[in-house]
Amino acid sequence: MRSELWAAAAVIALTCTACSKERAKPPPALVAPAPVVTPEPAALAEETDASPPQAAAPPAPPVRVITVVPAKEQRIRSLLANAMARDPTGETEEHAAWAAGQRAACKTQACVDRSYAAQEASLRKWVGSEDIP
Repeated sequence: MRSELWAAAAVIALTCTACSKERAKPPPALVAPAPVVTPEPAALAEETDASPPQAAAPPAPPVRVITVVPAKEQRIRSLLANAMARDPTGETEEHAAWAAGQRAACKTQACVDRSYAAQEASLRKWVGSEDIP
């Protein structure tokens, strides 16, 4: 019976050592170290070269936006003069300044044209504007 106990103890001991977490990790001496990468001498020469970096292609010139269209501006000035002569509150002057600022901030010609059209539509509501071409 004693021999059976020793056999059972040996089996239990082997089972426990095989399942332990410490046994699952390989010993540190068996793990391969990370490879060391050394730059090639040609690569070092390129990095230390004193030549200037190559310039990128120049950016495309910005699209020119004409914020003051002479024909439309003259018509707006005439309509604005008519509206200011009939407006006792001075609100028309504020509206004109706001519209000019909006046109100055436009990035496309279509935006400028829409601003002129909107301002002209609002100024055409005043009496006497039908006489202005």
